[in-house]
Amino acid sequence: MKYVTAVIFISLGFCLTAQNIPGVDKPGSYAKTAATCYKTFYNEPEKLDTLTRPEGMISQRIWRIIDLKSPGNQFMNYNQPKTCQFDLWEILRFGLKTGKINAFRSDNFSSAQANLIPKKEVLSMMRVHDTITETVFDSEGNETKTEKVRDEDISSASLSGYIVCEDWYFDSHWAKADKRIVCIAPIFFDDKQQKEKPLFYLYYNECRNLLSSYQVPLTDPKDSLTYDKLFLKRKFEFYVMKKTNVFNRSVNDYSKGKTIEYESDKTIRELLSKDFDQFEH
Repeated sequence: MKYVTAVIFISLGFCLTAQNIPGVDKPGSYAKTAATCYKTFYNEPEKLDTLTRPEGMISQRIWRIIDLKSPGNQFMNYNQPKTCQFDLWEILRFGLKTGKINAFRSDNFSSAQANLIPKKEVLSMMRVHDTITETVFDSEGNETKTEKVRDEDISSASLSGYIVCEDWYFDSHWAKADKRIVCIAPIFFDDKQQKEKPLFYLYYNECRNLLSSYQVPLTDPKDSLTYDKLFLKRKFEFYVMKKTNVFNRSVNDYSKGKTIEYESDKTIRELLSKDFDQFEH
């Protein structure tokens, strides 16, 4: 009996002292952040072919929508800090807070400097600032209204999706059809305006190093699929929201429901057909 008691005291003593041993995690301290996991899975961005204006003739600019409600895109909302796997928004937010990437007001990067958003304003844009009115009834049915100030970070759950803007072109130097991502933009539902809108635009080339520093959640670690590779390989579900045309209209302006999907597929088929036609002239 004395032996058993001694063992218990020794075990308890070890557990208590182990909490203070450097390198031994304390209970509740296992969570990691996008900052501490930065470049854990770093895979240098794949070099893209250099392109000069005479060599690349832009045939079309299109805007894709990544719908986060789509089953095939659920991984973009997945967070597992223990394994350094984060949703896309958490990574972009980290990049913006630390100045690794910049935010812009427009997808027109020919005047990027004029559209650059100051960091202080970006930090404010990534938070929700509004007042919520709550109605409470007591046991006698008397109504009491109270106002609460809401000031919190915009979470991934608050986003409905992402816009991916890209140029489709024919590269005469390499004699091949290709496409380049120009920018991405998180889509946020504005309670005041009661509509979805892009929060801001992120220049994709500037984001590549950041996106190459994180592995896509729910994928095999052996595949080394970073967010940059995910975008370059278009490994997500999407539909085409808009394309450059005579009226510069969104597909949503003249299509609804299943018709949007049809018009989206039709746009891609037309682009592919146009690219192949380049070889015939």
